[in-house]
Amino acid sequence: MTEIFTILKQKIEEDGPISIADYMSICMTHPQHGYYMTKDPLGQRGDFITAPEMTQIFGELIGIWLISTWRQMKSPDGFNLIELGGGRGTLMKDALRACEGDEDFMKSFNLHMVEVSPVLREMQAKNLARFSPRFHENYDDIPKKPFILVANEFFDVLPLQQFIKHNGQWHERRICISENKLAFSNQPLTEKEMNLIPNKVLNSEDGTVYEYRPAARDLIKKIGHDLTQNVGSALIIDYGHESSGVGDTFQAIYQHEMVPVTEHPGEADLTAHVDFELLAKAAGDVIPYMSTQARFLSQLGIGLRTDILAKAVEGEARMAVRSATDRLIGKDQMGHLFKAFCINNKSLSVPIGFR
Repeated sequence: MTEIFTILKQKIEEDGPISIADYMSICMTHPQHGYYMTKDPLGQRGDFITAPEMTQIFGELIGIWLISTWRQMKSPDGFNLIELGGGRGTLMKDALRACEGDEDFMKSFNLHMVEVSPVLREMQAKNLARFSPRFHENYDDIPKKPFILVANEFFDVLPLQQFIKHNGQWHERRICISENKLAFSNQPLTEKEMNLIPNKVLNSEDGTVYEYRPAARDLIKKIGHDLTQNVGSALIIDYGHESSGVGDTFQAIYQHEMVPVTEHPGEADLTAHVDFELLAKAAGDVIPYMSTQARFLSQLGIGLRTDILAKAVEGEARMAVRSATDRLIGKDQMGHLFKAFCINNKSLSVPIGFR
């Protein structure tokens, strides 16, 4: 039994079955025993590998996007450069290295990292020390001014709710204790909660699962509002679907293997697909853009950059460069499953990568 299991069991015995959103929050961010609070989850020794950790090319292309966007914003001085959930700081480090040829850009930003993990925050501080990053636990804490925001594989870990159609009625899936193990239970929805189910989903057959992320809705609403008050742009890259749909995408990754979501609480990464239609609708009075990761990175020049980097090395290193690019843009790998989503202040033109 893990420490988190003991905490969950006590809470469920006292309060009854908890929502999946509460389950995720406790497992991932409990102050003493949460998944992100106690370990570095990335790399071969962790549970998963993100795009910036696969190849420097990913971050370098984000750097190209940053400079292009900043110029569209008319090159404001003192703007906020924000990253949500920056991992080890690898993406931002690679991105800013690619930006070093533009001295004006490099003198113009204030770097803000939103990170709840003490372990990852320490690594970001080391990797980004020369840029004097400021750290925040919440997006709300960042001063309001023109900004560019990047979030890679951040929204997929935000807590979500699951609703399931059972015996002709919609219920919320909750986490309970059964035979001293974590298990699922169903709780009928109230009339108010029924409003969270889209009309196109309401009449689905029994067994249908619909996922809803209030945390993602609330955060993108804040970002969208800030973009109506300040010139800027927000780029979100994550795995998910372009339109709201149905299906159980809630999953757990433990030591690079998928495991049941109720096993290894606090020791496994919990994620689910991002509903980009929900983000677009909640963002408010901004201009949304959507692309696959493959198309987005291809427009930024991943093919050319891969060729240049591959020619600089030999043997297995060259194969590794091309293999990482194939993984990022391959149709059957990350290329189509992952999406690039951008919201812009209305004064800006179509961003690079989405043309």
